[in-house]
Amino acid sequence: MPLTFQEVSFMRAWIEAGNSAEERRESEKVANGSVRSFDSGMSFDLLAPHYRWMEALCAAGQLQRCRTALLPVISAPQQVLVFGEGNGRFLVELCHRCPTAQVTVVEASAVMIELARARLRCAGLADAQVEFIQADALTWQPPKAAFDLIVTCFFLALR
Repeated sequence: MPLTFQEVSFMRAWIEAGNSAEERRESEKVANGSVRSFDSGMSFDLLAPHYRWMEALCAAGQLQRCRTALLPVISAPQQVLVFGEGNGRFLVELCHRCPTAQVTVVEASAVMIELARARLRCAGLADAQVEFIQADALTWQPPKAAFDLIVTCFFLALR
């Protein structure tokens, strides 16, 4: 049976209550349109402020468990490339487990990038070696540097 609007609203409020004050402020800035993205055809900018509660509602913690399942078994990487990171949940875990890694995040959504930055700050990882690149992964040209690890959590190339 589908959930009612009231049930979804209650669950959203309950999930968002668990977010930090900074995460809530970032989501409000995003929802109010103070962060803008370029037009790359498809954009997650409108979805970004709601992604966390929608993910929690639809998949509970399953997606995060899938994102991070292999982190404990990988060798400590030096150079990491992450395509389509989204709001930073995987990135925080990666930076905790691999604190010396230099991470390059390629994300098309400016809003998702801002949410990921806020999540890093809230986790005490503001000084992590993370470079965000706002670009379409299909047209982005990587540098000559080699990457020890390439991550594509639920990365979809829809056109």
